[in-house]
Amino acid sequence: MNTSTYKRSIRQFVVPVGFVCSLVLALALGASQARAATYLGCPGAIAYQAPNNELFLTEPPAYSTGKYVQYQPHAGMEGNTSPSIGGNTSDNCAVTSRSAAFQAYGGSGLWRTTFPTVAIKLYLGMAPGTSPSIVEETTGKFEIAFQASGGGGLWESDSEGHGKSLELGMEPGTSPSIAANGVIAFHANTGALWIYTPGKGGSSNGLGMWPGSSPSITALAGGGWEVAFRASGSGHLWTYSSSGGSVDTGFGVAESTSPSITAFSPYLVAFTASGTHHLWKYTPSGGGVDLGAVVAEGSSPSVAFRNTGYWEAVYRGSNGNLWSYSSVGLFLSPGYAIKSGTSPSIAP
Repeated sequence: MNTSTYKRSIRQFVVPVGFVCSLVLALALGASQARAATYLGCPGAIAYQAPNNELFLTEPPAYSTGKYVQYQPHAGMEGNTSPSIGGNTSDNCAVTSRSAAFQAYGGSGLWRTTFPTVAIKLYLGMAPGTSPSIVEETTGKFEIAFQASGGGGLWESDSEGHGKSLELGMEPGTSPSIAANGVIAFHANTGALWIYTPGKGGSSNGLGMWPGSSPSITALAGGGWEVAFRASGSGHLWTYSSSGGSVDTGFGVAESTSPSITAFSPYLVAFTASGTHHLWKYTPSGGGVDLGAVVAEGSSPSVAFRNTGYWEAVYRGSNGNLWSYSSVGLFLSPGYAIKSGTSPSIAP
């Protein structure tokens, strides 16, 4: 990575969904993971780190073709980090905007992509072992939250690399999460969950977080926000809202993993359960549900709301490959391998 911009020869890997189902059966990962060969709704772009430390971007089956399309920006990632991808789809399923943020290898700091053409160096240092969070805000612009290098704490940047310190300390080795309304949730150096609100600064109600874990935040459709996190002491999944309320769901979150939250009637959390390492979902109305799939150790799911009215979660499966599960009840995998100890990210 000697230049600030990578032009790329686009590689598109097309994988028929029929192959997906054959792969599922051959791997004997359970009949429930091979329920169908078709998808419903609009696909969401996915970013992940491959075993060779390279960033890959992929889109699940386009519903007119039933095929995966994969892109390789030829951008190397720091080995123990995960990318974040943001953007939105239009009502006709066309990709209107996509950008992935990631920590580049060799101490190159924060980079981002435009989907799927180039990778751009933003010249902002990142703390070792941490990952950025990127979102397309309601203004239509991308914003990135990250933990800066050198004990720099919480920073934010626009898509052009205009970064600034928010002057708030972070727990080493943890990563922030930014919502579409610009609110950031992070694990502070006090060990507690903190919230940064634009124009207001940082605040906390003293909710403790499990050491080494990171929160996830989403902007709610009716206004406000909701955070999911692994709590200190119990290791349970907790939620905390902009109204000030907090809930101990009573469900254990697996060691070395963190939950992911998305806005969905009013919100839905995907997490790796303690003990079984199964993929679970939690909603305030329906409680916790075991979805049956096994998530690889040390890997966390990512969940996003589809604008056609359903949600989709992606995760590193027990076989080390990328998997997705949607609320219409489908498990799919294109067979793409994900680096151990890292997690994929899905865009809304």
